[in-house]
Amino acid sequence: MKEAKYLQQLLIERKKDYTKSDIEKGGLDTSLKKFELGNFSVEKDSLFGLYTISVIDKQKDIYGNPISQKSEFIDRVRKLWETGKKEIPFLEVFSFDIITPASEIRIGNILLSNYLGLTKSYDISLIDKEKNIDNKWLDNAVTINRVMDALLNFHYDENLLALAEVPLNKEIEKYFKEHFESVKKSDTSNKGLIDL
Repeated sequence: MKEAKYLQQLLIERKKDYTKSDIEKGGLDTSLKKFELGNFSVEKDSLFGLYTISVIDKQKDIYGNPISQKSEFIDRVRKLWETGKKEIPFLEVFSFDIITPASEIRIGNILLSNYLGLTKSYDISLIDKEKNIDNKWLDNAVTINRVMDALLNFHYDENLLALAEVPLNKEIEKYFKEHFESVKKSDTSNKGLIDL
């Protein structure tokens, strides 16, 4: 949707208002007083005839898709984090079709923040320091209660109950790997609290 990309470019300029000509250059219909396109709302001021552009949902991309489901963007943030970089420039965020006035964006256990708006980047940090960037419990944060909570939430059906010990252990191992940073088969892990 090239019109949404055009509105993104206008917002990057950080102007307060836009002229009728600015809006029409993007192939947009100026006959309406207000319209929505993708994740943008465009409204005409009846007194001065100028237009304002705003983002409808700060947690979505320019097309209205949740940022939390943009796997390429999340992979990029993860790579930056893993290489020790603690920020991502706005221009790089924009390249993933994301423009948001949000002071923070939460994606799983990832927090992108720019509270003062003074820099040209989002800081990357973890929301829960006891979990890794993939939202899994770190080995040193595992407690018996967390293991029990995970186990109690393990969904099983008649097919799983009919499995022998080894295949059932494999299913439980796969499930635990969704919640804990380290799970080793046939070996104790997480301070001995998980032993498959």
